Amino acid sequence: MTISKEILSYIAGYTDGDGCFSIRKQTLETRSKYAAQFIITSTDISVMKFLKENLGGSYIIGDKRERFPNDKIQYRFCICGKLSGEMAKLILPFLIERKKQCLCYIQFIETNCKKTKDRLIKKMKILKHSTNFVSKEDLIFLNLLRIPKE
Repeated sequence: MTISKEILSYIAGYTDGDGCFSIRKQTLETRSKYAAQFIITSTDISVMKFLKENLGGSYIIGDKRERFPNDKIQYRFCICGKLSGEMAKLILPFLIERKKQCLCYIQFIETNCKKTKDRLIKKMKILKHSTNFVSKEDLIFLNLLRIPKE
């Protein structure tokens, strides 16, 4: 998968704002199944088409119910499994808010150990409930990464 730095940084920005790294354990009748999904939500269909074109995956119409008169339709983009792990590795250097979640997500996909997967699910819950503030070091690093407009 070859994607430009500009596109990867755009996707990472969208991920920091409206993305989610979801890992979970589903208990079925006699066994457990682990699942990993990378999700981005948006009210802009062109964003969904852009993500699908550049990353693969798919998008669906989310909640169609209008809660308020000016509500827009929400779309949900999703990539599952190992492909989402490869994508996560590509955007990792550009993430800010969800960098730790992304690392946890990648580890979850790459391990085959059930105990490790269970531990990573607990870790992800903690990461999602903690507030990730941008430090001064992060701001300095981001300014170095900034791509000049031509």
